[in-house]
Amino acid sequence: MDGYRLDLSSQPDWRPLEQLQRLCAQRSEFPVVDLAGFIYCGQLVGAAGPPVALYKHGRTRRYLCLDACGHAYVVSGARNMLEANVVPLSQALGRLGTARWR
Repeated sequence: MDGYRLDLSSQPDWRPLEQLQRLCAQRSEFPVVDLAGFIYCGQLVGAAGPPVALYKHGRTRRYLCLDACGHAYVVSGARNMLEANVVPLSQALGRLGTARWR
């Protein structure tokens, strides 16, 4: 997908990250997700696809990008010309570099 822009004025939406936390708690192949380790940074919006929430991990400073349905994304490009591509959840979690795998 492409055609996103960064919206820094959006209200924090923790629901996608909360859903991910619940999923990870139920599935042993995923790491533990600690909500307190993340900062809400805004969302990507555009006609190209669903809004994508951006969460930055406080220690590693890496982003976890999730939509309301739980899809994970890798984002590239400049602030007003962004691309967001769906990636496997395991890949997105692995990119954080913080995983406490069980």
